[in-house]
Amino acid sequence: MDNFFAAQQAIVDRIKAKIPSFAKVSPRADLEQIEEIEQTTPAAYVVYAGYTVIEATNDGRMVTVEQRWTVVTTCRNAATQRTGQAVREEAGPFMMDVLNALSGWQITPEHTPLLLTDAPQGGEPGYSKVFGYYPLQFKTQFTLTITPTP
Repeated sequence: MDNFFAAQQAIVDRIKAKIPSFAKVSPRADLEQIEEIEQTTPAAYVVYAGYTVIEATNDGRMVTVEQRWTVVTTCRNAATQRTGQAVREEAGPFMMDVLNALSGWQITPEHTPLLLTDAPQGGEPGYSKVFGYYPLQFKTQFTLTITPTP
């Protein structure tokens, strides 16, 4: 594997191919990059959510890593602003589409199939007056072979 973050663009491409009803699908470095003033909805944003070392050899040359990716579904609906019900009802089918497109999908032969995992820390839905942000987090594992530079 030559790119530690190869999964991000692959996930973006998969969502674009499987869910053409999203107006926008793109990678983001973090959720704060999502600017409401420029927001096109419905949208999906793919955000790197970290990794955990699962196993490593004593010499550190082989490492199995679990990587996490968050897909944030964003919708806009001005109805029921106080309860957020309308925007949740709009986002719900898109979230199911994301689950159906990604759960069990194998990004590359080196990756294990994507699995839905616990929400990211602080990953509760976010709301503004008319926007809703709904994260789903997925995990995958792969083994890296490290070649130390002399």
